[in-house]
Amino acid sequence: MNTDHTYYSVGEYRGVRRIWLEGGPLEKRGFTKGVTYRREIDEASKVVRLIRDPNGKLVVSGKEKLKDSGDYLPIIDLKNQTITQLTENADEVRVDFADGEIVISVSHMVRQQREREAALLAHARKGYITEGTLCAGVGMATLALHEGLAQHGIEMKTRWVMDREAKYLQLAVENNPAVTAETRLFTGPLERVEPSLVDSVDICQLSLPCTSHSSAGKAKNKNVVAEAHRTDATAVYGLMKLFDSINAAIYCSENVVEARNSASFILIKQTLEILGYRVAEGVLDSEQSGSLEHRRRYWFVAVSSGLPAADFEQIPVYPKAHRTVKDIMDDIPDDSPMWSDNDYLKIKAVKDEAAGKGFRRQLLNTSSERVPTLNRTYHKRQSTGAFLVREIDQKERLLTLAEQARAKQCDPSLVAGATFTTGTEVLGQGIDMGQGRGIAEMIARCVINPLLGVQQAVGDSVKAQVASITHNNAVCHAGEHQMALFG
Repeated sequence: MNTDHTYYSVGEYRGVRRIWLEGGPLEKRGFTKGVTYRREIDEASKVVRLIRDPNGKLVVSGKEKLKDSGDYLPIIDLKNQTITQLTENADEVRVDFADGEIVISVSHMVRQQREREAALLAHARKGYITEGTLCAGVGMATLALHEGLAQHGIEMKTRWVMDREAKYLQLAVENNPAVTAETRLFTGPLERVEPSLVDSVDICQLSLPCTSHSSAGKAKNKNVVAEAHRTDATAVYGLMKLFDSINAAIYCSENVVEARNSASFILIKQTLEILGYRVAEGVLDSEQSGSLEHRRRYWFVAVSSGLPAADFEQIPVYPKAHRTVKDIMDDIPDDSPMWSDNDYLKIKAVKDEAAGKGFRRQLLNTSSERVPTLNRTYHKRQSTGAFLVREIDQKERLLTLAEQARAKQCDPSLVAGATFTTGTEVLGQGIDMGQGRGIAEMIARCVINPLLGVQQAVGDSVKAQVASITHNNAVCHAGEHQMALFG
């Protein structure tokens, strides 16, 4: 019952692994210099037991604490091929000290690393991998991973999705093909979810709340740092306590660029490194994704260190899905109430400029080749929101849900049946689908395919090869136009 626990690094001596025990923990449990003991090895469970035994053939050695003092520091030096086989290149072991017995086992972090890597390999060999999404919304990132992996013949099975908004998850259940009847739903803030309820998955996608990190969000909430946000900052705590249960072989995360150097994300990345992951990161935009919307976002991909590493240089660059705003437009009648003069916004713009404020209106026409970022509050008709201007009379309107979706390379069916407010919220806090698909394809190329020994092109040839791919599994209708979206 009274057991001490110490974590030791595993060293190396002349080509074999070495575990060096000395000092107080040995003395406390009766393993003093000259005491004999026996060693028992359980190869199945990878456990070594050192049991104090007057008839044992092994002897605790030692060295004098001070010259000629007669007081010795006990030492047990384990170094042989059996220890090498036990640790299997692990860098750390846990040593449990009890009266008369010492138990040595691979640390839980090493065991978890081996388990997640073995699970990914086993599933990949069967042609599928498992996935879970934190802060899912309608599951745009979930679907993007599903579609990107499918390009490489890998089926993704979504085990669970989490979000604090029930209406978002309901929309995902109704419309998202990556969320099936087998997918478990968790509704509530991350910090309230009990880790014991969460299954381990091969890939975990997380898009933590971005409001606390964005410049606009900080200004609105009068926060100097993201961690001061009343509701969003604690999502990091929720994520941290779920790491052990999820134990994914791969974590991928999307957020605003400002999150990259925040205290929260530095902590997340350093924690993943301690848990045995290698983290690759970068910023993606429409130049990579081929989307009409300009949504510059920070991504990181953390891969368990025993697997092939992620490489952002291998993310495919997709050709443009749509050339101009005209290519994504719905057929909205001229007499539709959606069209408005918006005189109050025009007056406000003049006042803002005169006051030296940095706010500027973002007006689009049919020949516009880029759409600014459409955020989750776009439905509020803000002065900085994107408005489509009708040339004949300069009346304006917001983009429809379908148009917003197409700008992000998202099939409009994902928000079918949603109110304009809810649909705008899930699209606005979702991802650029081209970025998500690119991340998935990179994971397939850099991690899963090499793990399976699949031959593939690399470097610039990959980008050229991907640019020629025709994505045709998602088609949306825009009035009289049919436009193939990446799938």
